[in-house]
Amino acid sequence: MSPALELLARQLAGFPPDRPGGTPAAWLEAVGGTIDLSLPGQRDQLRRWLNKWGCRLGYPPAGAPDLFSGSVAAWWQARGAALPDTPLAFLSDADITALADGYGDLAARPAVGITRGGLPAGVRSIGPTTTSKALYFLRPETVPPWDAAVARGTVGGASRDHFAAHLAAGRAWAREVRAEAAAAGIDDVGAYVGQPGASLARLRDGLLLLTVPR
Repeated sequence: MSPALELLARQLAGFPPDRPGGTPAAWLEAVGGTIDLSLPGQRDQLRRWLNKWGCRLGYPPAGAPDLFSGSVAAWWQARGAALPDTPLAFLSDADITALADGYGDLAARPAVGITRGGLPAGVRSIGPTTTSKALYFLRPETVPPWDAAVARGTVGGASRDHFAAHLAAGRAWAREVRAEAAAAGIDDVGAYVGQPGASLARLRDGLLLLTVPR
């Protein structure tokens, strides 16, 4: 196996950087510079940005409750203050526990109502992929997002405990990359691998998307 930094640079060669308008920094600017998901407008912005990133979070019909917005508001009240913003390489075990608990809670909450023949037929939860992307937008230095294929191909599933294992593996990888970069005199890993401005959490996401069998 190649050293982590060399492998990262090789895999991301030619991989297009994120468009400036689709980054967590742009999302933060769009919500006024401070995240507070108790505000309905910020919850709506989060849904719009998640949909830009491939999620399918529909809007309720007129007169129906907005399940996604309500779920995010309740989750933020319960979990928002406890979400660590520590960079990936410096996560403690307690940080990983808090993030995994927040992930499991949000993923299980309802997102949209399901209808069949015009009649209610249950709800669809926010789910693992959307939750990981939401956590990435809320904590871009901390949480590598994933999708179902990455979850299965790396830690074997998408449960709360699987997400904790995903964060622990990301932490170990980020520490290895940082150590190799320091030894080589590289200050900005993102710029070195052709992804200027990208956090190690985002670089981990790109690496897994490119290397885990789909």
